[in-house]
Amino acid sequence: MNDEDDENLIALEEMARRALFGGKAVGSRPRLTEEERRIAARLMGTANADRLAMAEWGRPVRLVPVQEWVEWWIVESGDLRPDAWHLDRIINGRREESFRGTDFEELAGLLADFRRRNVETRRFRRVLDSPAEKLRPSRKSFSERFGRQVPR
Repeated sequence: MNDEDDENLIALEEMARRALFGGKAVGSRPRLTEEERRIAARLMGTANADRLAMAEWGRPVRLVPVQEWVEWWIVESGDLRPDAWHLDRIINGRREESFRGTDFEELAGLLADFRRRNVETRRFRRVLDSPAEKLRPSRKSFSERFGRQVPR
């Protein structure tokens, strides 16, 4: 074979690919590198970057809107330890970052930063039973059932 035959075969192959697959061979789309994926995650969010990385060549990628919120709560400690706080940053239902600490000024700074970026902040409040109800067993004692009544 000479060079003309090779060129004709290449041109014929390109025409067939364009007719069947829209240009390039199926699966020839390069995957995103780690740096490109990190940049895409920063620009479009992690879920959209994953969609873009896993998309097949020639198929449109449907991007989803990024839903981001922050959940935070206070953990009440015992007598000897100070109270602590927990803060979770959630993007599209995935916990992306988690912060913990005991300094409430740091918590206020983080919340102010998230609110400045228009991220919804949700506080969870734990409702604890009274200590007397916690210590009282659920089943009555023998003396309560058959004898002396214990005041409540």
